[in-house]
Amino acid sequence: MPKPYDIAQTWDPRFVNNLIQVLVEALEVRDTYIQGHTRRVAEISLAIGARMGLSQIELRDLYAGAILHDIGKAVGTTEETLNKPMPLDQREEIIMREHPLKAGLLIVGLENLSHILPTIMHHHERWDGTGYPARLQDESIPLHARIICVADAFDAMVSPRSFRPAMSREEAVAEMIKEKEKHFDPDIVDELVASLEDNKHEWKDFSFYF
Repeated sequence: MPKPYDIAQTWDPRFVNNLIQVLVEALEVRDTYIQGHTRRVAEISLAIGARMGLSQIELRDLYAGAILHDIGKAVGTTEETLNKPMPLDQREEIIMREHPLKAGLLIVGLENLSHILPTIMHHHERWDGTGYPARLQDESIPLHARIICVADAFDAMVSPRSFRPAMSREEAVAEMIKEKEKHFDPDIVDELVASLEDNKHEWKDFSFYF
């Protein structure tokens, strides 16, 4: 009797990475204003993580968390809400704030991904404890979630949205610095600023970390 085919032994990590990115891009197609956002957040996160001296395994896990950080928006969030050209109403805001928990439900129990659950669930916590979903504060927020929070916010600022134009890099950096010790881990903001000096024109592709 032939042995069951062990597909895991034949999969190249790059194949898995590309498969995940296709799924993420399918989500981004629904939101015309965030196309490419996930990849940029991953690249910025890894630039910060590399400057912080994270190990290869930590960088791989950081990359996975960054790639999947918004995947919960695929569950129960309409295109109208994603692309609304004005501030969300209270109901829509609640639905949007549920996306870290929905992402957690998608990956909880998956053997090779469940360890990144805290990263995905807590990337909207704030350094001062006013974030969501758990109102964690300063270093009680998982490190990878703090990194992705900074990368996510910076890319959102320098990208156009349905309700506002993009900021310049200089404007976004000034806003990030202003929010140190309130919204963001101050040390990670400093690493972001240093990373921007290293990458003045465009971010390199860090997907080989996966």
